[in-house]
Amino acid sequence: MSNYLFIHFDPHNIHAHCIRATRGIRYVVCFGNQRAVITDIVITPIQQRTLDKLVYSRTPKRPAILF
Repeated sequence: MSNYLFIHFDPHNIHAHCIRATRGIRYVVCFGNQRAVITDIVITPIQQRTLDKLVYSRTPKRPAILF
C-alpha cells in the first residue's frame, strides 16, 4: 500500500528542505530535478474519495498531558 501526503506550499516562502525534514516524510516525489506538481483537477477527485471514506468518532480525544 502506498501512502502519499499531498501538500500545497509556496516554494518561495517554504523551502523544500523543511518539508523533507518533517517527521514521517521519506522523500519528495521528483521527476529529474523537478518536484512533482499535481493540479487541482487531479487532487479534487482524490479528496472527494477520501472524504467519502472518513469515519468520525463521537468520542472526544483526550488531551495530551505534558509533564
